[in-house]
Amino acid sequence: MTHRDDASSRSTCPGRCECELLSVAGLYEFWPNPELPEEHPDKWLVTATAISTSATDALGHIHERSPLIILKVLQADWLDPATTDKNQVRELVSSVPEPHLVPRVIGNEVGSVGTMAHSSSN
Repeated sequence: MTHRDDASSRSTCPGRCECELLSVAGLYEFWPNPELPEEHPDKWLVTATAISTSATDALGHIHERSPLIILKVLQADWLDPATTDKNQVRELVSSVPEPHLVPRVIGNEVGSVGTMAHSSSN
């Protein structure tokens, strides 16, 4: 995320604390590439997307959308392969509480797409 302030920009990273990992809801799909023969090793492609929601916490002033953060206590329900009914999925999504994330300023080199190494000293 990039926060714009007085014509300058700062790269930020959402989080709760320095040591906490966040689980983000997402979807993935395996699908065959119709241009390749069945036996080709690259026949199956994978696509993925992160699910987002309205940003109403401290990140809302940076961007109007926020990733849907799955709390540890909800992870087993979220990963249950038996949950396929649309109404069950809607209930599961609506049961996720609003995150309380705060933006942390990180080095500009981390926000650069061309950067190969990331520094954790910030």
